[in-house]
Amino acid sequence: MSEKKKILELARAADAEGHNATAFEMFRRVIALDPKKDGAIYSAVYNLLEIGRISDAESYLNKIRRNAAPKPWLIEVALGQLRLAQFKPIEAEKHFKNAWKLGRDSTVPAVFLADCLIKQQKFEEAASVLLAALNAEESILEEVYLNLGFIKRAQGDYFSARNFLLKALEIDPDYQDAKRVLADIELCLNLSRQLE
Repeated sequence: MSEKKKILELARAADAEGHNATAFEMFRRVIALDPKKDGAIYSAVYNLLEIGRISDAESYLNKIRRNAAPKPWLIEVALGQLRLAQFKPIEAEKHFKNAWKLGRDSTVPAVFLADCLIKQQKFEEAASVLLAALNAEESILEEVYLNLGFIKRAQGDYFSARNFLLKALEIDPDYQDAKRVLADIELCLNLSRQLE
């Protein structure tokens, strides 16, 4: 096994465990061995964002050959996340919208765009994006339903929120985020019944 491949496996393992600093250091070594390894650069960017090294993330992101990316929307998502980390939600929204235009076949850019819109309290627009994403070919529908649940919870529509969360749990019964939010919704609904 080549040194690069060995380091890349270690980097991916650290990334999967949420060991962001270790993952970045390993991806950095892969990039030193192969500066054109865009996947490693992209992963380094995400791990840098997670550990709060925003400027370094932007520097690494500028190394990616945008015209060579197999999924150009990934670059736009990374730029959006970078802008969010820089507290520039309007710029982030533009990048996430570009990602959604470029990646309509996947739910991933839609979820990122919706999350950005939710943070700006643009709930109806976020819901529209997520509902359109339900038709994507590459889908992680449980995440779409979770985010629809977030929107309805934020709007105080607990019955609709519960329905979306139950759909997420039908797809993935072990989805911890959906279970946690559903528990909150159930408490709200029970409280409402007790106060009536």
